[in-house]
Amino acid sequence: MIKRIAHYLKQIRSIIGHENIHAFPVDIDAEAIDIFKKVQPNTLTGIERVFALIQAIKYIVRPISPEPSSNAGYTAEAA
Repeated sequence: MIKRIAHYLKQIRSIIGHENIHAFPVDIDAEAIDIFKKVQPNTLTGIERVFALIQAIKYIVRPISPEPSSNAGYTAEAA
């Protein structure tokens, strides 16, 4: 019964043009939404926290470029 009601509501929304186009926050990228859809059946965590976790992991595993040396041009021979 509930499935039939949900089906009818979906049809009504599509007829009047009220599809849920903003099911996810607009600032979350497509990659994160795809990951969230894959993990959603296994977690109660919301999209915002999953997105924060994805961003944190990307930050941790990002390639680290060498920092510019503060002793630029200094050599042991010059001392």
